[in-house]
Formats: sequence, C-alpha cells, structure tokens
Amino acid sequence: MTRKYFFLAGAIGLISGLTLFGQTSSEITPFIRAGQFGYLPAQQKIAVIADPYEGFDAAEEYRPGTRKKDYEVRSLPGHKTVFRGTIAAWNNGQVHGQSGDKGWYFDFSRLRRPGEYYIFDKATGKASFPFRIGDDVYDEVLKQAVRVFFYQRVNFPKKPPYANEKWADEAAFDAPGAQGYAVRNRWAKDDPSTERDLHGGWFDAGDPNKYTTFASEAVRSLIDAMRKAPQAFGDNFGIPESGNGIPGLLDELMWELDWLKRMQDATGTGGFLLRVCSNFILRIENAPFSLILRCRTALMELASNPRTDEAIRQFILQHKAGLRMGAGFCSLSA
Repeated sequence: MTRKYFFLAGAIGLISGLTLFGQTSSEITPFIRAGQFGYLPAQQKIAVIADPYEGFDAAEEYRPGTRKKDYEVRSLPGHKTVFRGTIAAWNNGQVHGQSGDKGWYFDFSRLRRPGEYYIFDKATGKASFPFRIGDDVYDEVLKQAVRVFFYQRVNFPKKPPYANEKWADEAAFDAPGAQGYAVRNRWAKDDPSTERDLHGGWFDAGDPNKYTTFASEAVRSLIDAMRKAPQAFGDNFGIPESGNGIPGLLDELMWELDWLKRMQDATGTGGFLLRVCSNFILRIENAPFSLILRCRTALMELASNPRTDEAIRQFILQHKAGLRMGAGFCSLSA
C-alpha cells in the first residue's frame, strides 16, 4: 500500500457511533475509511482500515476482520452484498510512524456499477460511512472549489442566493478611502497625487492583503486547468455571472485579471506593483470582513517586477476582446 492512500484516507474518518440509515445492526466506525467524495466507475477504489496505537486516539482500538472475504461492499438501499474481499496489511503490520496507526487496505476496484454503497466488516459488524460510485462524483466538489475564489473577492458582496446565509456579508473595504479605491505609494503616504484605483482581486491567505506575486501562480494554474479539461467547467457554478454563456472558472479568473491589469506598473517594464496592503488594521472580534476598520487608506508597495507569464498576457488580450463559450478553451467574440 502506498503512503498516499494511507494519508488521504486517514483524513476522511468521521465521528463514530452512528447507525447506517436505520440499520441498527451495523454501527458506523471512523476506522473504516472510504473515499469521502466517492469514486469514478473505472477508478481504482481503495478503502483504508486503521487501528490506533499511538497519538491522541491511542486509547481506542479497532481489530478488523482479516480472514478471507471478511470485508464486503453493500448497496444502499437494501444492504445487498455486491462485492467480497480480503484486506491486506500495510508494511507487514508495522505501526505507521506519522499517524501512529496500524493499517490495512481494501481494494474493491472491480466494482464499477454506479450507486450508493458502504463497506461492512463481517467480523466486527462495523461499517464505513456511505459513499457513491458514479461519473459525477467530483462535479459538486469542483463547483465548490471554484466558489472558494468567489468568497475571496474583495469589494464584492456575498449574499444569497450566491452565498450561504451563514456566510453572507456586505462588500469588504467598499467605503470611500478603503483598500483599493485610493491607494497611495508606500513611500509617499501623504501625497494624494500617487493615488490609484486598485480595487478588486482576491484576498490572500485569509488576510486583507492582495499580492500579484502569489496571484500569478493561482491564475496560471486555473488557466492550465481550463485548457486541459474545458468540458469540466460549466456555466452553473452559482456565482453572479452564472448563465452568461461563459464558464464559471473564466468568470472568476476575469475578476482577478481585471485587478492584475490595474496593478500593472505602466512604466514600460512589463512589471506589476507588488501588493496592496494596509499599515494598520483594527478587527472587531468575530466580525465579518466588511466591518474591519482601518485607521487610514491602504498603502501601495514600490513596483516589483515579477516575470509576467505569457499565459496571463494572452488571457488578458482575450479578455479585452470578450470571451464566450465555444469549442476548445475559448473563442473570441467580434
């Protein structure tokens, strides 16, 4: 068993003591760990079984059934057995150094029929949480991954139906003189002639700063994802631009690219301003970002000159001409 399966599946264990859809004879255990997102039909399918020996959960134990065909995959609803197999020990039964667990893996890759299932240990009567097999198991995951960038937008409200009401907020830093709209040079804080409109973009790493250096890598990676799998990104990601005929990933990229264009140094060097930040932030305890108070306007670092990637240049040119959904990555409108 490779370590990647041990680590990935080990992060998926959830709370034990639950029954499986009213099946009181089977108790869900967090020590039988199937893929939380599910599996594609033709994908390799591995579940990991763990028995803690060291660490925070060392007082607990799970002794799985290791006899031939002790492990089953059962369907929901109905609890019909659709696959039987035998678990294999990781590293000849040694304790895994980082997790403190002994581990086994259960390979049920031959099961390809779409549906909802769980793994059942006949020896212990314990079961995994339910999981799905299907061609669409990653669709919602991808949608929510793109929406993470929407929630990072600066100067943009997040309200229903585009944001869960638990996370709804007004536009952050949208007051006059707030971050972005009247940014002064770091070395000329009292000179209003240095002010520039640098609003928009994404927050960086959970703080209110915005960096071109870190944004460029995210932009390049998302552009590459769109080029390699354009069919994966639809126009239904639940952001305000959804339904405009442009894939949601491109809509989100446009938000960041508009800001990157404002951050161009305009000195003829092809470089970008490094970042937009504040010299002081007063945060109200447990308040949303829109209620962060600032003692003065945001400050602009001196010009940085990171390498401008050709993908960013070309995408900006395409954006200026207008993008619409079409064959391949994108097509230009007249």
